[in-house]
Amino acid sequence: MICPYCQSVNDDGADRCASCLKHLPHVDVMPSQSIGAQSVSLLEPSSPYKPNGPFDIGATLRLLAAGIAAAIVVAGIYFAVTRLVDLLIIFPAIAGAIVGAVMGNRIQKEKLRNIPAVVVCSLIAGFLTSGLKVTFDAYALRPDLVAFFTQEIRDQTGSSEAAAKSEADRYLTPYRTVRMFLVVEATEGVSVGHVGTKGTPLKGGAFWALTALEALCVIAAAMSLAIGEASTPFCEACQTYRKTANVFKKHPQQAEQLVDLTRHQQWESARDLPIDPPTDDKNMAWLALSACPNCGTGQVFVTSKAKGKTKTLFNADVPASSVAALRAAEESETPSPSVAA
Repeated sequence: MICPYCQSVNDDGADRCASCLKHLPHVDVMPSQSIGAQSVSLLEPSSPYKPNGPFDIGATLRLLAAGIAAAIVVAGIYFAVTRLVDLLIIFPAIAGAIVGAVMGNRIQKEKLRNIPAVVVCSLIAGFLTSGLKVTFDAYALRPDLVAFFTQEIRDQTGSSEAAAKSEADRYLTPYRTVRMFLVVEATEGVSVGHVGTKGTPLKGGAFWALTALEALCVIAAAMSLAIGEASTPFCEACQTYRKTANVFKKHPQQAEQLVDLTRHQQWESARDLPIDPPTDDKNMAWLALSACPNCGTGQVFVTSKAKGKTKTLFNADVPASSVAALRAAEESETPSPSVAA
């Protein structure tokens, strides 16, 4: 067997290299193996963490209240900003992300891990944000609509201006105001970019499609951030969130070696695995640890990223002793041969 560190030839089944004395990644696959005086079990693959918290009506209602409050504030700011400049698709995504971030903060405080509840609340908050923005736009146009209907009523009935205006004001209920605003916008069209700029406006079906797309952007952004926070690894025994961090980063070509070393809990060998060829943020394989700060148990996973594709190769639950050993290997200052060179 060839040592991956110093390229020396070793006997098949050897635990350590005869030249550099480092652990070899290829060892006999046994239910457990002896490393020093301690018996270390071979890690078995496990499923990635999936949030499965109970439904808490109180926490859900507080999350919904936070989402509604954020929707009102964000819609108001969104409306004010678009009086000056309106970047289609971009602004709705930003608005949804802000609402989602506010809800994510509440999710963390409530330790809410019930995904269906989070989806419903974020859907309502996202839809409300988009609907309020349209409502604010409609009421900004309402004086013009009142003036138009006032003139129509005067022409048809011959009533006084005050009476006609009162009748037009009663006719334009909130629902009719929004509906008439959308009809006017679809007829006259909206331009992309700064308000009032010239260019080919989007009318008719294009306007309705754009309106639906912007609403979907708000909802999708809010929902993705909220679900992401609810999916943060959680220790059910300690009722606290696990802390996740990358431990070792290698090249994608070394991903299988990293998986093998992880399964055998050979953390020092994983740490010292020489990075060859050099890696970057677009092409790398890494060992990450998600551990509970209280009881110390957690989960390790090896992920590979190459050619724009990211794939998780291995997941395993690890006891507190293995987490401690992994952290000790990470904190060790002993450099690998490739670093020393």
